[in-house]
Amino acid sequence: MNIRRRSREEALKILYKMDIIDNWDISVMTEELSVREIRDLEKIDDYLEFLVNSIVTNKSFIDQKLITKLKNWKLGRLGVIERNILRVGVSEFYFSKDVPNKVVINEAIELAKKYSTKDSAGFINGILDSIYKEK
Repeated sequence: MNIRRRSREEALKILYKMDIIDNWDISVMTEELSVREIRDLEKIDDYLEFLVNSIVTNKSFIDQKLITKLKNWKLGRLGVIERNILRVGVSEFYFSKDVPNKVVINEAIELAKKYSTKDSAGFINGILDSIYKEK
């Protein structure tokens, strides 16, 4: 598995915890990483930190982008996994300069297939594609 995909997966797990406990302080990431042993952490560390930091720092902006695309849904009604996969995707669209937009969408779909459902993958694809076209 490539380093960026692994970083996205680990970021998703940390964001899940932050969302569940409703604590968006970056210290949650530090605490979470200290209690889990992640093979090859030094290799994924930089991108993982970048993702979580960019989402925490820009959460209002990211959530607003998502809210504008959710038809007849509220952000809080989304599943925690789906909501945070979308946050990762939007964060990469706007704050990661070296990841092509099509890769962002594909990686989000793969995360949804692995951690949620095929229906979620289609939903995530639709929302991110809509944001991508607006960018």
